[in-house]
Amino acid sequence: MGTLAAMLAQSQESKINLNMKLLSFISSLFGKAKTTSQDILQIQKEGAEIAIERAKLYNFILNYSENSIKYLDKVLTIIGKEYAITKEKKDIEGFSIIFGLYIIEVIERNHEKGYLKRKLLGVEHDVFPYHWKGNLIFPCAWVQNIILDYNAKDI
Repeated sequence: MGTLAAMLAQSQESKINLNMKLLSFISSLFGKAKTTSQDILQIQKEGAEIAIERAKLYNFILNYSENSIKYLDKVLTIIGKEYAITKEKKDIEGFSIIFGLYIIEVIERNHEKGYLKRKLLGVEHDVFPYHWKGNLIFPCAWVQNIILDYNAKDI
């Protein structure tokens, strides 16, 4: 029993540390009024790495393969179920960003690169539109819709 209690305490500590890292990441992201393309690229990489760490808390390994998107769907389903119980929206924006950035990294590592922006012309808040192969997609918004169960389809 002592081992289980220690594992649970360690898991809780990992979750707290990761939440602090996520909060720090989001704060640094929104702390800048203007971002350069180099800033965006760094945000993309760091966000994807935090997503990988977060998925580990749910015992899923994300490795940037196309197949890992199936595991991402499972992670998002779990987070969505947690949200349905707690109704805690404070972490949803952060999860949406990091897991959306992970999707972009998967696209770029397995296909061709696109271009991530922080804002969309005419929209006041950050929506992280991603320009890829002549299309404009919104992975972060898709992730948020999955978590909040707004009938979003699997990626």
